[in-house]
Amino acid sequence: MPSNAWKSTSLPEGSGLSVMISMILMEMLVGMVVTLRTNMGKNYFRNFIRNAYFTPSLEDRIFMFMDLKDSTLLVEKMGSTKFSSFIQDCFKDISAIALDLGGEIYQFVGDEAVLSWQITTNKCFNNALQMHFSLIERLEKKRPYYMNKHNIFPEFRSSIHSGIVSAALVGVYKKEMAYHGGVLNLCSRLQKVCRDHDAALVISESFYNHLVVDYPFSFLPITDIELKGISEKQLVYKVIIDSKSVDKSPVTP
Repeated sequence: MPSNAWKSTSLPEGSGLSVMISMILMEMLVGMVVTLRTNMGKNYFRNFIRNAYFTPSLEDRIFMFMDLKDSTLLVEKMGSTKFSSFIQDCFKDISAIALDLGGEIYQFVGDEAVLSWQITTNKCFNNALQMHFSLIERLEKKRPYYMNKHNIFPEFRSSIHSGIVSAALVGVYKKEMAYHGGVLNLCSRLQKVCRDHDAALVISESFYNHLVVDYPFSFLPITDIELKGISEKQLVYKVIIDSKSVDKSPVTP
C-alpha cells in the first residue's frame, strides 16, 4: 500500500491523545456523579441538580438517630486514633445498609449517625424500622472482624421520628444540606428514652401510626414521657424483635 494511502486512513496527529484525555475526563465526571449520588442519596441528588434546595422548601421526612453505646468509655480505652478507625468501620456498615433501604446519610456527628428518608410511600416507614435490625444482623455477622481488628464489638441505640421539616442548602464556602424543625429535636431527645428504658430502638407515636408491619416486631408503649425542650408529654414505643428471626450466618467484611 502506498505510504500516502496509509496516511489518509490514520488518525490526525495528536487526536489519539485528545481521545484519551476525553475518556479520562468522562470517567472522572461519571465517578464524581456516582460518588455524589451515593453520599447524598438519589432523591437529594436529583433535587440538588434541579436547584430545588436553593430556596427553603417543606418536606415530609423520617429521621433516625443512631448513637454508639458507651462511646466516651471506648475513646478512653482505645485512644482517639484507634477509635476513629473503629467508628469508620461502623459508619461504613451503616452507610451500606442505608443505601440498600433507600435512606440518605444526613450527618455523621462524632459517634452518631443521622439518617433520613423522604416519605414517598409507606414502605419508607418499614425500611426505616428495618434499618436498625439490619445493622444488628450485619454487625453480628462481622463480629469476628471487629474483635480481631478492634477488640471491641459495636452496639447502637436508635430513635425514629417523622414529620414536616424545612430543607435548604446552607453555607457559602462549604455548602451543605440542612433540615430545620421540631422533628429533629424530638428525634434527638428520644435517645434519652433509649438510655432510661434500656431500649435499643424507640419510635415516636407519629412514626408508629404510619407503620404496617407484622411479626417478628413487638411494640411496647412507654407513656407520659417528658423530654427537655418539648412542651407536650410523649407516647413512644420500645421496639423489640424475636431473636430467632435474626440471620446469624457470617458475612465477609
